Amino acid sequence: MAKMNTPLRRRQKLALWKAQQGQCLDCGAFHAYRCSMTIDHIVPVSKGGGNELSNLRLVCWKCNNRRGNRPARWFSNPVVESAVTD
Repeated sequence: MAKMNTPLRRRQKLALWKAQQGQCLDCGAFHAYRCSMTIDHIVPVSKGGGNELSNLRLVCWKCNNRRGNRPARWFSNPVVESAVTD
């Protein structure tokens, strides 16, 4: 998985944050861009999920840690991958 401090990972996080309008897709809370939002794998890497943007979403830190490596209950809106690879 790409480290969070790489330019690509920052672009992915920003694209996801914009697409989700700052909302955690588990609890529904709204967060500022740099506040406690973490990139989460819809299908965990440990269960065969990849790092492609279609398998990523943003959730707050609390929700991400609570879920562990279980699959997401529901999926975020699709984000155009080209938005973060330019």
